[in-house]
Amino acid sequence: MANMNVRYQRPNYALQTLAQQLRNTYGNPARPYEYVTGYKSATNFSGHNPDSNGIVHAVDIFVGPGNLTEAQGIGVAEALRVSKDWRASYIIHRQRICGAYNGWQWEPYGGPDGHYDHIHVSIADLYWGDPCPVPASTYDNTQAWAIGSIATLAGATITPIQEEEDMGTVEAFTPQALNQLMDFAVERQGAQGGTISLRAFLAYDDAKTIATRQAIYDAAVATITGIMNTEVERQGYPGGGTITLGAFLAWTDTNTVALAEKVGAVAEASRGIDKTTVERTIREALSGLSITLTTSQEAS
Repeated sequence: MANMNVRYQRPNYALQTLAQQLRNTYGNPARPYEYVTGYKSATNFSGHNPDSNGIVHAVDIFVGPGNLTEAQGIGVAEALRVSKDWRASYIIHRQRICGAYNGWQWEPYGGPDGHYDHIHVSIADLYWGDPCPVPASTYDNTQAWAIGSIATLAGATITPIQEEEDMGTVEAFTPQALNQLMDFAVERQGAQGGTISLRAFLAYDDAKTIATRQAIYDAAVATITGIMNTEVERQGYPGGGTITLGAFLAWTDTNTVALAEKVGAVAEASRGIDKTTVERTIREALSGLSITLTTSQEAS
């Protein structure tokens, strides 16, 4: 149960060890690593909440000018994932999440914050002021994190914050680098196994999407055509027999227009004429439409 009277004391030592390793590799970030992020709420369940001893068990590592570059952020997140550190619970980055709960395999993250501007590393989640579910021997263990490969994955320097007048020159990928990226083979996740390049995957996905849309359209057309061409029994029609929905709708449309025109003409011509004459005139007008008029006297 949340205890909002608990005051923040410090991040756990395991996360402080990770932060120092990152500083050693990339230098001091422009935006310091964040442990308590300000979401103080009795209903918030997060590693950013201090436990009953005031110790916080999550850290945000930022990506952007003066911090990790985008490529470095991806490299750090991947190195953390591959390391499967025994102290970590899960990590989130670029709308993906992985952790001990799923064998450290990336899967889509559906939270409102996509975590594109930072990497979230959590050792334990809890309500504000709750006892930590993880023992101190785990969260305060200062063993180095096995992320030595991040230097080769993402480079080893932080892009400095540029002065305003120097901004505007952005280094783009060269065609050669883009081609290498598009042809880079990654392992298939699922039953098929093997590898596939990004170029092949995008081409396959595009072709499959087009084929799927066409198949849905064709199925819809076939279904509607089948319904329109289905013969149904006429109800109450003197001649009996059957009629298709398509023929019925077409017949109704043309007869409605003709009926409106004839009734309008009869009504205009019937001004001052007795009722019997009007009924006879309407009968004659409708005779070509196969519509039978029943008067109130006939019905009774």
